[in-house]
Amino acid sequence: MTHESRGIERMERLKMLTQQNPLDPFLRYALGLEWEKHAHWQKAEQIWRDLLLKHPNYLPALHRLAELLFAQQKFTEAHAFASDALRCAESEADEHAKQVAHGLLAQIEEEMNLE
Repeated sequence: MTHESRGIERMERLKMLTQQNPLDPFLRYALGLEWEKHAHWQKAEQIWRDLLLKHPNYLPALHRLAELLFAQQKFTEAHAFASDALRCAESEADEHAKQVAHGLLAQIEEEMNLE
């Protein structure tokens, strides 16, 4: 089995699992990661946006969405999601997530100042 066929198989399994467990945010997050891994950035973005409508403080999705938007040079939106990730990390007292969010915010702000 090739790497690509394993990825497609993994994606199909995640789709099935999200249909069976629609309230599980991790499964939706993982499905978004698979779409991102296969360069389907719009699909990943939509999955994470939908996930955040139901779970607005889901830190992994906030962070990945901020990174994805940053990579697409959507700096204002990326900054908003990275700020939300920082706020969420602070409320959860997650030091690693706080450091990651601070680093991402610094990168975004640097790019915004260059424009």
